[in-house]
Amino acid sequence: MVVTQARDGGHGRSPAAVMTSAPPAPPPGKPSAGPAPVPSGSEAVPARTSRPAAPPVRLRDDTCREGLCPKYQRAMALLGKRWTWLVLRVLLDGPSRFCDFLARIEGISDPILSERLKELEAQGLIRRRVFQEMPVRVEYALTPKGEALREVLLLLHRWADTWETDDDHSPCDEC
Repeated sequence: MVVTQARDGGHGRSPAAVMTSAPPAPPPGKPSAGPAPVPSGSEAVPARTSRPAAPPVRLRDDTCREGLCPKYQRAMALLGKRWTWLVLRVLLDGPSRFCDFLARIEGISDPILSERLKELEAQGLIRRRVFQEMPVRVEYALTPKGEALREVLLLLHRWADTWETDDDHSPCDEC
């Protein structure tokens, strides 16, 4: 196989890889004709084979040609808000109470935490469970939809541990 880079429709967009089949090898016992001489000032072009070329490999989603996927944009609008990933990261360790988030997330305020929890619950990423005790206890936990982000959250955590430095350059205790 030969992999080449081609421009997307010649419009100067991002390059896309195109796979084509290499010409077949000559049968055993038959000498190879070798490459044809290339006239000076021109590029070598492989000879056409009798077999059709393999279809190009797609490296991007062609369903969203005019921009980014609307579903992806909606997900990023929610997940791109400040504190959201930190709230989800706390929940990877299991159900948590409001005070647990405040203790683990440095700098988050009560109103912002409350807002993020409500947004994540409304989007089905977390569930809120109220225990009818005295005093009333409320716990938050990941739903299967939220749990589906586990691998992404842990990859981001490992990336941060590798590339973000602190004064003592010590590894993270949670990694």
